[in-house]
Amino acid sequence: MGKVFTIYVFVIYLIYIRPNVSQFTSEYEGYSEICEKATNENESCVYCMKDHKRKSSKYVYKHIVRMFFEKHTLNNNKIALIEHQCGEPQNYMTYGNFFKKVLSFSNSLNTYEGSNIPEKIYNEEMNNGKFKLLGIYGSNSINWLVADLGAMLSGVTTLVMHSKFNKIRWLCLD
Repeated sequence: MGKVFTIYVFVIYLIYIRPNVSQFTSEYEGYSEICEKATNENESCVYCMKDHKRKSSKYVYKHIVRMFFEKHTLNNNKIALIEHQCGEPQNYMTYGNFFKKVLSFSNSLNTYEGSNIPEKIYNEEMNNGKFKLLGIYGSNSINWLVADLGAMLSGVTTLVMHSKFNKIRWLCLD
């Protein structure tokens, strides 16, 4: 009776308890969650994630660009991103290549037509209503992420324009 009970408890542990506890072990150091609000009120909270390496009751949120930069300096030639198509890996990029492309795209936005992306003025409180806008057209890919993070480093707001939009949706974005 004792052996059956022990096996029963062990199976319950494996099925219900272990998956919930394992996210905080060193086995899953890359685990992250998207947060709802940044700790710094002047920072955008769109690309923030929890830093589970800190062992405190209140997690510190780290900006995703800072996280990629730290990974780049530690693992320059390690694969950072893999792009799948129909369940098969089609394209990959190392941390070094990814960060070089992000910085290159950011630099090209900063030197666009000799100066910068032109600002548009809207009736908004943030940034005194001045925004630099860039539409990113296409489906999700590594290059889309490069463009989005490069624009973020340049202070440009990106607008997602998915390739499956119809003409009416395009007119609404304009």
